[in-house]
Amino acid sequence: MPRALAHALLLAGLALAAPAPAQIGGMPTPAVQAESHILSAFTTRTDPRVLSDSVALGPALRGHVGDEKDGRRIYDALIAGLAGRSLSSRSLSIAEAVQHTSLGVNSADPVVLLEAGDVRLLMQYSVAEKHVAFVEQLAGTPIALPMIQDVAKPEPIVERPLPIEPAPAPAPKPAPVATPKPRVAAPVAAEKPRPRGECVVKPVMSEDDLWNCSAPGLASSPQMGTPAPAATSASFAPPAAEQPRVECVIKPVMTEDDLRACGARR
Repeated sequence: MPRALAHALLLAGLALAAPAPAQIGGMPTPAVQAESHILSAFTTRTDPRVLSDSVALGPALRGHVGDEKDGRRIYDALIAGLAGRSLSSRSLSIAEAVQHTSLGVNSADPVVLLEAGDVRLLMQYSVAEKHVAFVEQLAGTPIALPMIQDVAKPEPIVERPLPIEPAPAPAPKPAPVATPKPRVAAPVAAEKPRPRGECVVKPVMSEDDLWNCSAPGLASSPQMGTPAPAATSASFAPPAAEQPRVECVIKPVMTEDDLRACGARR
């Protein structure tokens, strides 16, 4: 028999002969701490941190759940596999732990057996880290990972540039308004002056009489040498005495004074 195997059997025999104390110096032993933590976490179903974030799995359990190492998902799978069953746990002795070294456990940390009906789970508890570092299923209904529904990811928000409004077209310049040229009136041909006749001062003057007597220098004033009409020169001769000179004004209707003012004076 190999010496190493004989030494392991000897240690196992000693461990079976002397039961492990529940307390050391008034404090719970590591095995009791491990068993209490594991049983409480799976009874309350609210302590996923009892498993390591990257817990190691034994061959049988790894065959059920694949290469999954996420402690939270493994915890949910174990909780689902143990649902509706009464739980019990116990710490394995060193001799019992040695029997499972081929699965991946060691004899340095406590090994706890968790049972629920036909399901038996072997767990290695790390005292230093205070969590389960290794899990293996020894018997019972295979544990399966719960189905995870794919949550539809929201479509990424793509920022699109706002449409740029085209700049308003410049208003067309008004066409220049042609300024109309002022119309130049055609020169009116000067009418030939109508010949004037002899100015004859009458009590009632017609248009022709007024025209004849309106010529410059004619009957405008007695001083201009206007010839007095022959018919009236004798009738309206000025008196011998010197009278004040009155301006001659040709009117359509002449009074005696007007006729006297415009009478011929030599």
